Amino acid sequence: MDENPLRRWLRLREMEAKEVAPRLGVSASTLSRLMSGKTCADPDFLAAVTCVTGGNVTANDWIAWHGATVRDSRQPRKKTAA
Repeated sequence: MDENPLRRWLRLREMEAKEVAPRLGVSASTLSRLMSGKTCADPDFLAAVTCVTGGNVTANDWIAWHGATVRDSRQPRKKTAA
């Protein structure tokens, strides 16, 4: 699984999510769920990420990561032998 682009940005700057969460308008726990793909990001959050990171992490980066790492529940599952 690829690393979330915001998580990578934080790691490279030796920052913690709880430092940035208020600037993004979310709690630290919500930010954790967003960066793990358990919660979907809305347009306002993605705009805030772009602003806070100075454009180093964009909505396109986030969406590409999400599409590559989070399974679409509409896709058929492989059948397993019983």
